[in-house]
Amino acid sequence: MKTLLLVDDDREVLDTLAAILSRMDFNVITRPDAKAALSLLREGARVDLIITDYLMQDIDGLEFLVLLKQMLPDVPVIMLTGYGEVETYLKSASLGVFDYMNKPIKMKELRRIVQAALASAEERSAVRQTDVSSKNGTGPASLVQMPEAVRSP
Repeated sequence: MKTLLLVDDDREVLDTLAAILSRMDFNVITRPDAKAALSLLREGARVDLIITDYLMQDIDGLEFLVLLKQMLPDVPVIMLTGYGEVETYLKSASLGVFDYMNKPIKMKELRRIVQAALASAEERSAVRQTDVSSKNGTGPASLVQMPEAVRSP
């Protein structure tokens, strides 16, 4: 079961989305603000996806995104907002957000984006593992013996 971290300072949104995502068979951890989420992650919580509001009282979504990408560069982040400004969308995309959703959230769209983000993270992880295996001689490339003329400089 995949674990999602949901961060929003609007308690009603937080509880509603947590209930919906739980019914989609995800383990959902909620935090009411970015500082509480960062604290949880610093304590070693392992998450597969982070869904966060853009506009929060303690830290805005872009600053939070920068901190998240420093801590967990491979964990996808979905940004939620009630204020769909193009500039904010472009800035969050340049900082590595997986996707950006406008509120009110459509459940079909949420499911599609969450599944796409998790699939993308799994694909990147598989590629990294293949790269590491190839470099240390344990991957598929280690099964192919290169002719001496190719191996010698």
